[in-house]
Parts: sequence; C-alpha cells; structure tokens
Amino acid sequence: MTTPVLLSILFDLRVQLKLGRSVPHSLEEILKHRSDAFSKSLKMWLMKLQAGSNSNQIIELLPELKKTHARKAFLSILERGIRGSPMDSVLESFEEELFMKMENIFETRIQVLPLKLLVPLMLLVLPGVMGILLGPLLALFSRGNL
Repeated sequence: MTTPVLLSILFDLRVQLKLGRSVPHSLEEILKHRSDAFSKSLKMWLMKLQAGSNSNQIIELLPELKKTHARKAFLSILERGIRGSPMDSVLESFEEELFMKMENIFETRIQVLPLKLLVPLMLLVLPGVMGILLGPLLALFSRGNL
C-alpha cells in the first residue's frame, strides 16, 4: 500500500507551501529525509524535470511513479505547481480524497478482522479448553472406572 507514503509527502508539501516556500525547494527538502522507492523516484523525476526533460518520458523511465492513478495525479499536480500554477486548493482536495480512500481501506480491514480472529480461537484455544474439560473424563474411561 503506497497511499500512506503519498499522503505523508502531500501533507508535508502543503505545510511547506503554507510557509511560503517554492514547490521545487519544498519537494527537495521533503524528499531529502526519505529513503523509500517512491521518494527516490520522485527525486529523480524532479531533477530531470528541472533539467528540461518531458514529464511523460520521465514517468515511463521510472516505473515506481506510475504504479497507481493517485501517483500519476499527484505528479500532474506537482508539474502544474512547478510551472507556476496555484495548487493549494487542488492539493487540499487531493489530500481529502486520499484520506477518504485510506478510511475506506481501514473500514474494510476492520470488518474482516473478527473473522480472522476467530480462526486462532477455533484452532488453538477451543481444543485446549475441550482437552481440559474432557481430559478427566477420558482418564476415567481409560481406567475403566465408568
């Protein structure tokens, strides 16, 4: 799941922009402290974009950037911001969208959790309890006292 990484970068970028920093400088500062594959690819994308390369060609060379539609949308928003377009409202709505996506993922995982927790209960705990309850009875049967 890559959404938490993207959401974290997005949040940090919005904070940097609110402090009045430029998009390229903000991205460089944010990505300097990250070591995940997406951040490394994003650094490379930013360097090549600033060097004058075409964004679509860069994305084709870096498969980590085109894994999800959210990443592609984030890159198009960043490119517009680097070119000088206002992007705070777009980033805010994109952040809300990603946050809602994360909430939906968590809700579906929480809904499945009781079923997943039932498996160890059925396989490990209940046989132990049955052994404790039926153990003395089986011992009596084996001695022939019943």
